[in-house]
Amino acid sequence: MRIQVNEAPDGGGRVALTYGPIVLAQDSRLGKVDASISTDHLDDCVLTRNPRKDIGMLFRLADGTELCDYASAGNEFSKRNPLCVWMKRSVSK
Repeated sequence: MRIQVNEAPDGGGRVALTYGPIVLAQDSRLGKVDASISTDHLDDCVLTRNPRKDIGMLFRLADGTELCDYASAGNEFSKRNPLCVWMKRSVSK
């Protein structure tokens, strides 16, 4: 499978990433939430299954950004553990 880029239907420039039926998310335990991501070189993504007990799948993008599967995102169920699915896309140079 490959990571797919899904454009937000409102045309606001945000994207959601999916890996087959799995939605990817930014999680505060892995880095900044609502930070811009690069959709360049998604084929170079590294997938790790069960990297730790609270995350089922970890995706490391070519630029070092880490995303997890939506089912694992925000599973601390607290305000200090936000998540983001519709992410800002960084502008390619």
